[in-house]
Amino acid sequence: MDERAFIERFRREGVLRRHPGAYPPPSYEATWQRFGRMLSAVGGTFVGPVDRAAMVAATSEAIARAGGRCVASVSAAPLLDGIGGWSVAHDGGSRPHALADVELGILTAECAVAENAAVLLSARSLPERALAFLAQHLLVLIPVGSLIADLVTAQAGLSVPLPHHLTWMSGPSKTADIEQTLVIGAHGSRSLTVIAY
Repeated sequence: MDERAFIERFRREGVLRRHPGAYPPPSYEATWQRFGRMLSAVGGTFVGPVDRAAMVAATSEAIARAGGRCVASVSAAPLLDGIGGWSVAHDGGSRPHALADVELGILTAECAVAENAAVLLSARSLPERALAFLAQHLLVLIPVGSLIADLVTAQAGLSVPLPHHLTWMSGPSKTADIEQTLVIGAHGSRSLTVIAY
């Protein structure tokens, strides 16, 4: 079809059609099993749902395995009471270069999405946003009741005004831009573990 015929057809038919409106969100099961499968598919690790004692044990084990500096976000610090081997990222918001040598970053997420295993990090849960990108490995702690079925519903539930920054993170950082070779950790963490407690 040539350009003129297309324009004429659009004038006849396109203008008269009403917009279908917003599409309904897709139907996904809101289960931690689906979240775990999706996270595994994108290179992450899922632990849970577990009780608080098991969450503490898994976090202690991750800190012991890290073999380097472990830093927790201010929002994660209360969950780590009684666990040693970590410090709080008090200066990470104003001095991100202070986080350049972090081996393990411990964060909390506001919600998790079963559809694509994304977790929401924002200025509310992570004022030290550099921690999510400079740490070599990430451990994300999230309450069991924070699971949402799909991203459309999760986005619709965001409070307005939006926080200063929002990040949806699903799995470790990865890219295949250069010579179609997959590189893990090129723009962020080399591993991501989510623990639902």
